[in-house]
Amino acid sequence: VSLRSVSFMLNKEKSQIPDFDDWYAPYTAEYQADPVMRWLKDARNFVEKEGDLELHSRARVRLLDEGQEDVPEVEFDVSPLLTQDEIALDIGPRLPERVRSHCVLAVERRWVAADQPDNELLDLLAHGYGKVAEVVAAAHAQCGVRMQTFGDEDHTRRPQRREQLGGRLSCMVAHAAL
Repeated sequence: VSLRSVSFMLNKEKSQIPDFDDWYAPYTAEYQADPVMRWLKDARNFVEKEGDLELHSRARVRLLDEGQEDVPEVEFDVSPLLTQDEIALDIGPRLPERVRSHCVLAVERRWVAADQPDNELLDLLAHGYGKVAEVVAAAHAQCGVRMQTFGDEDHTRRPQRREQLGGRLSCMVAHAAL
C-alpha cells in the first residue's frame, strides 16, 4: 500500500519534475513488465478493497551439533503469528536432555502469500521497495537534486547523511535465529 502511495505522490508532484511524462514512461513500462511489481499492485488492490492476503508460514528446524555433518531437519506449517523464539520454546522441552544440553536448535521462518508460494513475502516487498527507491532517487536527480538520507546502520551517536540507497536494504535480509 505504501509503495503505491509513492507513485501517487510522484504524479501529484509531476509539475515539479522536468519532462515528467517522458522521464516517467520507462519506469511505468518496467513496472508493468515486472511480474513482482504487477503482483504487488494486485495485492495492494486486494488489500485495499477486499481484505488481508492469505498468508502461510513454514518453519524449518534443525539440530546443530559440533562435528556432525548430517544435520537432522524437519519442516512444518506454523501460525504466521508465532515468532522464531516461540517456535523454539515450544519444541525445546520435547527434546531429549542430551540434545538440549549439547545441540543448538536452529529455526528458520518462511512467510508466503497463498498465490505466491515460491516467493518469500519479504523478498517480494524488498523487490518493490528497491524499484520504488530507485525511481524516487531518479526523480530527485531529474530535478537536479542529490537525494540523501540519514543512515544509522552503525548506530553512532549522530547518524550521517549518505546517498539514498536503492534496491534491497540490509534490514530487509532475513536472518536465521540461533
